[in-house]
Parts: sequence; C-alpha cells; structure tokens
Amino acid sequence: MFKEIKPLPVIGAIVIVLLVGIATMTTYTSAVKQKDVAQPLLKTAPAPNGMQEVTLSYSKYGYVMTPSTLQPGVPVRMTVDTNTVTGCMRSVTIPSFGVRKSVSPGDNIIEFIPDKSGTFQVVCSMGMGRGSFTVANGAGVIQAAPEPVITGQGGSCGASGGGCGCGG
Repeated sequence: MFKEIKPLPVIGAIVIVLLVGIATMTTYTSAVKQKDVAQPLLKTAPAPNGMQEVTLSYSKYGYVMTPSTLQPGVPVRMTVDTNTVTGCMRSVTIPSFGVRKSVSPGDNIIEFIPDKSGTFQVVCSMGMGRGSFTVANGAGVIQAAPEPVITGQGGSCGASGGGCGCGG
C-alpha cells in the first residue's frame, strides 16, 4: 500500500546541500572580513618635488579627491579645481589634519602632511559638502575604519541671512 522510502539517499542529499551551503557562507564571510579589515595599497610615486600631487574637485554633491589614496608622512599638494568647487564649498576643511582654507581662482593650493592612517573627511566649513580620502598605514595597508562623520559647523545653507551659495 505505501511505498517504502529509503532514508539513506534522502539524508545524503540533505547533508550535501547543507555542506555546500556552509562552505559557501564560510568563503563569503571570510572574504567580507578580509575586505573590511584591510586592503593592499596601490602605491603611487610622489611627484619629483617629493610631494603627493592631488586634485580636489566637486561632483554630484560631494568633494572628489584624485587620487583618493595617500601615503603617510609624504607632504600633499592639493590643487582645488575652482571651476567645480564653488560657493561655500570653497571653504575647504580637513579637520583631522588641521586644514581650513578658503580658496579662490588665484589661491587654490592647500598643503598638509597626512601623519595618521585611516579614512578622513573633507567638508566645507558649514559641513554641507562632503568627501573623503584614505591614508594608508606605514605598512602600505588601508585601514577600514572611517573617521566619524562631521556634522554642520555653522548652520545650513543660507542660514542667518548670509547664504553660502552651496554647490553653485
């Protein structure tokens, strides 16, 4: 009346599916952990003057630094593209390195020395425009932990009647 089910093939199939699932999750979890912990640095040679040359521009509502990965201890010469960095975005602040400068077409160079590793914020003085860049550690590894997000430091765009012209 009832057909006898052989438990061995059914149990074997279940065990195989479970083992494949566990192996896949272990591989994925391991890859995610490695990605979150550290990434190898793509080394860029400093310019002939011994400085790292970078450009800061503004695109799609945020600062963009090119290249975005820096070597620690090597001075940075940042040229701000005043064609894209406009309004209050020209008041460039990098809190972790004590940088605070209002740039203009004739005065658009910012220099600093990245003396610590991690991911760091670039913000306008009001905290409205944002971007980030990374400094590798001494071993050439990029640390995954980002710097805390900077909040507005002086109100919002157009607050207090002054208007900042954010983004344009």
